[in-house]
Amino acid sequence: MMQNAIEFIGVSKRLVKGERATSLRDLLSGNIGRLLGKGRLVNPDAFWALKGLNLEVKSGEAVGIIGENGAGKTTMLKLIAGIMKPNEGELKVSGRVASLIELGAGFHPDLTGRENIYLCGSIMGMKTAAIKEAFSSIVSFAGIEEFLDTPVKRYSMGMFVRLGFSVAMHLDTDIMLIDEVLAVGDLNFQAKCRDALDRFKESGKTIVFVSHDLGSVLSLCSKVVWLSKGKIMEAGEPQKVVNAYIAYSEKTAEGSLKLSRDNAWSAGYNPGNAVKEPRGLAVSFEGEVYAASMQGHCVAVFSPEGKLLRSIGAAGIGEGKLYSPAGVALSGSALFVSDVSGASVQKFNRDGTYLGSFRGEFAEPFGLCLSGKGGLIVTDRKLHRVFELSTDGRVIRSFGGKGSGSGEFNFPIAAVLDGKGFLYVSDLNNHRVQVFDAERNFAGSFGSFGSGPEEFNGPHDLVIRENVLFVADHLNSRVKRYDLSEVPGKPSFTGAFGLERSMLPCGIAFGPGRELYLSFGGTELIGKYFTGEKI
Repeated sequence: MMQNAIEFIGVSKRLVKGERATSLRDLLSGNIGRLLGKGRLVNPDAFWALKGLNLEVKSGEAVGIIGENGAGKTTMLKLIAGIMKPNEGELKVSGRVASLIELGAGFHPDLTGRENIYLCGSIMGMKTAAIKEAFSSIVSFAGIEEFLDTPVKRYSMGMFVRLGFSVAMHLDTDIMLIDEVLAVGDLNFQAKCRDALDRFKESGKTIVFVSHDLGSVLSLCSKVVWLSKGKIMEAGEPQKVVNAYIAYSEKTAEGSLKLSRDNAWSAGYNPGNAVKEPRGLAVSFEGEVYAASMQGHCVAVFSPEGKLLRSIGAAGIGEGKLYSPAGVALSGSALFVSDVSGASVQKFNRDGTYLGSFRGEFAEPFGLCLSGKGGLIVTDRKLHRVFELSTDGRVIRSFGGKGSGSGEFNFPIAAVLDGKGFLYVSDLNNHRVQVFDAERNFAGSFGSFGSGPEEFNGPHDLVIRENVLFVADHLNSRVKRYDLSEVPGKPSFTGAFGLERSMLPCGIAFGPGRELYLSFGGTELIGKYFTGEKI
């Protein structure tokens, strides 16, 4: 029977908003007051950060702690680390604990990276001989060789994290506590951290991982605990708990799910920056993610966990080469890629074998979608037209032209077909989505310039899932949702997912489950989000 590494027995912790000891006298007087029984909840700003926690963490488990900001996640880690003591209940911790809870903890700003390795290692419990033995490995893992003798006050936050995590991973410890700090490290380092944590877990040691990155929680953890307002809402099988948390978040946010950079994984899995400036996305039935990388000159293929599997195409213009790939579409074993600068649509096997190209009348082909008849629909942002191609690449018809009238475009970016044959085209600079019937007659449009609920500021990619249309509203940092079930070709706005203002969604695609993928312009990021039971 596995022993408990951590056990909470009716644990409660009380904090005071803004409480901070500014001197030794303040600290001593406050603690003496508490010892004498004074100050117990008489402060109107006192609150229970944790209340009545009962939880067992087995040795060798990797446990994820999720919940909204202020749920008590960091307080829980600080109790385990011994930084705080509970006001009520009992907390049992068996084994040596290392923690990565606060940026720069254990560092002296005026000391160099070299000196801080010894300082931080000593604070974390390493002997000097052990630090000397591990020194070269710590420096190599952190990747700070060039700045080893630079005072750490000149380090970026990412360098702080790399150094602190590297020291922590070289400790002879039984329990590792991690609170979001990995999100600050650069993308290559995040991949190294995940590999290191996987090895730590495989060695039978215990991890407690606090994060808003639900994808990382699911991939790393064998158990998930959902905290809300200091109480455990649910604990157990990761996917079940995550789904419950997302469903609750959607409900309390009145249908708006908060998406943020914390949920994004990216080109850190590829040293060559394979998804630099990602655009169009497509996901196979097996869950492989195909991302067009405009500045990476290829299509990067990732596993559902975000690991780079392969790159398709080579930089250049010509057969089998991609210079500015923008759109991707999957049809059986075939992958179609629009190359803006190459003025072509290229066809590959999903393993990367080049099969041919379509050139025709294109100037700058951008968005791609399947036509439903084995052919393709291509948007051309320079000609301001939409082309329909047969299975062999012949142009069946085209429509549009530059303008702001009905059926005219100003930078058509993407298109998608619904189940009734209606075509939806995002019209970037006209800030609207236009709708065409099965014969490609103009059937209406929706949206206008602005930041309101039903307004757009640069609509990009579109996707349809279960009779719901999703539109990436680029400069408004939102994904908007429309019901298509009532009147054919007449979508009804039903809500939006909010993003951080710095996150500008371009590509959008659903996986075989409930996962939603977004690519972000001007970055090397692809976000993976879990939409729960309700889309």
